[in-house]
Amino acid sequence: PNNDEPTWTLYGHNLGLSLPDGAVIKGIEARVEARAAASTLDFDDVVLRKADGTFTTTDRSDAATLTGTLTAYTYGSATDLWGETWTKADVEDADFGAGFAFLSNNATAVAEVDYIALNVHYDVEITPSTGLARMLGGAPTLELSVSPVVGIYRVLGSTPTVDLAWTPRPALCQ
Repeated sequence: PNNDEPTWTLYGHNLGLSLPDGAVIKGIEARVEARAAASTLDFDDVVLRKADGTFTTTDRSDAATLTGTLTAYTYGSATDLWGETWTKADVEDADFGAGFAFLSNNATAVAEVDYIALNVHYDVEITPSTGLARMLGGAPTLELSVSPVVGIYRVLGSTPTVDLAWTPRPALCQ
C-alpha cells in the first residue's frame, strides 16, 4: 500500500432506519470506534453513501491517526448535512450509510473497528387537533426533536433523546 490509495475501506449500511412521516433531517453524525494493529493508519475519507449508491462529495476526514488505543471518532454534527439535502426516504434506504477509508504506507497495517454508528437528527412538527386549538385561542405547534443512535448494530444501552418545546397562545392565560 501507499499513500495514494486507501489501505482499508469500510462501509456500513442497511441500517433499518424508520423515521416518522414529516421528519425534516437537520444533521447527521457518523461515528467509528477503531484502533490500528501493528502500525498506524490515517483517516483518508469519511463520507456518507446516498440512496442512489453514490457517496457525498463532502469529506469530513481530518488529521486523525488511528493508534493502538481503541478510540471513538465522530464526524458531522446535529446541524451538518454533509453538503446534501436529505429526505426521510434517503436515510431509510438500504444503501444509506457511512464510509471510512484509512491510509498507511505499511503493508502490515490493520484497522480493527469495534462499531460504526450513524446519528440522524431530525425535527417533526405536530399540530394539535382543531378543538384543542380553539380552546387555546390559536393553533399551537409542538416541535419534536429526536436523535436516535443507529448503526451496523444497535449500541446496547443507548437511548434516543427527545426534546419537547410547546408554546401556548397568550389567550390560554386570559
